[in-house]
Amino acid sequence: MDENKTLSKSLLKRLIFIDNELKSETYPNKKELSKKYQISEKTIQRDIEFLINQYEAPIEYDYKRRGYHYFREFSLNPLKLDEGDFFMLAITEKVLHQYRNSPFRNHIEKFYEKIKTLFNDEISIYNDELNGVMSFDIGPMREVNKEYFDKLEKAIREKLIV
Repeated sequence: MDENKTLSKSLLKRLIFIDNELKSETYPNKKELSKKYQISEKTIQRDIEFLINQYEAPIEYDYKRRGYHYFREFSLNPLKLDEGDFFMLAITEKVLHQYRNSPFRNHIEKFYEKIKTLFNDEISIYNDELNGVMSFDIGPMREVNKEYFDKLEKAIREKLIV
């Protein structure tokens, strides 16, 4: 199962790469894309077909310019974040940093990995810069029994009475 997640993440990263290249309006072809991403031209072809078939991406080959492009506006990433959203992410990360030794840690790390993947790993949060502007003192946190936490989390998800 972990292998499938890795493949999915790998595919998503390639799709984002192709999407960004097509948005650059440089009319890249399969050879250029495969060379830049260091994968085979066949994989690029399959990924382009996947974008067209699964996402209805308006991709066409321009024979005059010898490359691919979007023939109308398209965005692979439906998630639009602005500066305020990134600020809230930074604040949330800062507050949750205090819970780094809790069962929340894995969820937080997975969330940030997903966000980074969507934004082509071009997101970083600098907590040091926030330290001078704001601080949070929630106080000491009790140690949480992971087994209990997991059971409670499952009960919440499945709407069970505890």
